[in-house]
Amino acid sequence: AARFWVEYHRFVGQGAAERLTIHLAAAPSRGALEIRMSRAFFDALQIERVTPEPETVEVGAADVVLRFAGAAAQSSSVVVDAEPRAVGRQTATIGAAGAPPVTLTQFVYF
Repeated sequence: AARFWVEYHRFVGQGAAERLTIHLAAAPSRGALEIRMSRAFFDALQIERVTPEPETVEVGAADVVLRFAGAAAQSSSVVVDAEPRAVGRQTATIGAAGAPPVTLTQFVYF
C-alpha cells in the first residue's frame, strides 16, 4: 500500500487560515487518486480551496471523498486551505492512496 502523511497545525484560531497538506509518498498506480476525510471534521471547516481541484466530491453520512483524475491524480500532495468554524478539539480520520487511514487531533481556540 502507498504511504502518506498529513501536515497540519495542532493549534489554530477559529476563523484563521489553516492549511492541511496531504503528502503522498508515490503517485497512485491506477491513474486515480481518492482521499477520504471524516465528515465531522469536514463540517467543522469552511473549505476555501483544494489544490489540485478534485474531479468529484462525494459527501456521505460518515465521510467525504475527494476524487482526482488525470494530471491531478498524479500529484504528490493535496492542499486543503480552510478556516475552522467550530471551537474545541477536532478529531479527523484521513485516508489516501489505499493506505490505512491516519487520525489527527486539532484544537481550535477563540
